[in-house]
Amino acid sequence: MKRAKSGTAAVVLALVALGPGLLAEDGPEQASAGGPAPSAATATGGAPPASSRRQDRTVTLLPGRLSFELPATWLKAFEGGAKNLRLTPDEIRAAREPKGEWDPQFDRVANAALPFDRCAFHGGAEGWGEAGSSNADVQMRAYVGTWELLDVENFVKSHGKWDANEVAKNPHAKKAKAVCKQSKSGDWQVDSIAFPLWFGDNGGTAMLDFYSRKEGEHTFVLVFMYTDKAKTEDLDALVASCRFTQPEAGQP
Repeated sequence: MKRAKSGTAAVVLALVALGPGLLAEDGPEQASAGGPAPSAATATGGAPPASSRRQDRTVTLLPGRLSFELPATWLKAFEGGAKNLRLTPDEIRAAREPKGEWDPQFDRVANAALPFDRCAFHGGAEGWGEAGSSNADVQMRAYVGTWELLDVENFVKSHGKWDANEVAKNPHAKKAKAVCKQSKSGDWQVDSIAFPLWFGDNGGTAMLDFYSRKEGEHTFVLVFMYTDKAKTEDLDALVASCRFTQPEAGQP
């Protein structure tokens, strides 16, 4: 990757041009020798890592009290040996920088857009990384932060898209490009990135959907990672199951 030509001044000017969202607390790192879209591996602000807890099918994110229902296919895969319902900081950290195909690229783009230590949950319909068996599943990460929705939009369109362009591959086109779009799904803002990926004769379109919603002092972002070969019924059902509850006495 190319080094920014004009150093720190160019980085600052670029961030200002993109708007105040990129300077918000808990956003991606603000400078990197790797290019204009540095990794968001470390959040600022000193907040403890996010996490979640599970009771049967219900997962609750901490802090913030957003809960959702796990799809039956995810529970079946977990009980069948795909240990890919990650709730604690240690379990979630083990999902970072996976090996294999597709998942490393999903991981890189997600980490570029949002700070990894704000990830409170990672799960999916099968194993992650080398433990995965196909590219037809849906994987999901849930984040808890204090961003504005405009911040999330800017992170996706700048940092996330830049890294997506770095990993995009299409042997049938002169230049592979990532495409961003925004939509609404009920009360959720949805910022999406799509980009081509090929591994030998196995290829298609990789997609990340960032579902963002602000409730009280917290902003929740559900990041769904899948390909054009995946069935998205689980995605739709999980979003529809989201509920916000008040914390119990003594609970965060």
